[in-house]
This record gives sequence, C-alpha cells and structure tokens, in this order.
Amino acid sequence: MSSSDSTKERSHLFLLKNAFNRDIKFTNKEITVNVHWLRQILGVILGILFGMIPLKGFISFGSFFIANALFTSFYYSKILEVEDPDFKWELFQEGFMTSFAMFCISWILFYNVFHI
Repeated sequence: MSSSDSTKERSHLFLLKNAFNRDIKFTNKEITVNVHWLRQILGVILGILFGMIPLKGFISFGSFFIANALFTSFYYSKILEVEDPDFKWELFQEGFMTSFAMFCISWILFYNVFHI
C-alpha cells in the first residue's frame, strides 16, 4: 500500500467517520473536504424532508439557505473551532452551490413522488 492510498482512504472514509470528533486535528484541506461532503449530505436530507412536507417556493429556498448557513457556521465554529476569519469565509463558500443543486434535485423528486 503506497502513501497515496492511505491518504486517499483517510480523505474519504476516515474524514466522514470522524467529522464530529473533536479529538482529531484535521488539516485545512481535510476540513474543506469534510465541509463539502457534509453540505452535500445536508442538501439531500433537506431536499427529501422539504419535498415530503411539502414546502414550496421562497419558503423552501430561504429555509435551505438559512439551515445550510447555520449548520456550516456551527460546524466550523463549535466542532472544529476554526479561528481564522479568511478560512471561515472559504469554508462558508465551500460546496454551497453543489449542495444547493443536490437540494433542488432531491426536493423536486420527492415533491413529485409524494404530491403529484
């Protein structure tokens, strides 16, 4: 097993398993990977939930943006305890648009399945 294989395993498996473990110190790159993938998961979960409720229009988009921002802010401030304001802004932007796309796809799919 080469060193790149162990890095790749840590990047995908280890990071997601230990995303909320405060005892493990992550590099900045690992933190951005965590934030990116956690946002994707959050986008899908919120899309499924909002599609089943059903929420429509501005309320669903606004709720998604607020929930996504609050989750990300809580994650890097309370769990990871990131102090650097420039890095916080980078994390705040990381994976946002792809998370929004995942939200829209899952929201439309579940809304159509349950309500149309």
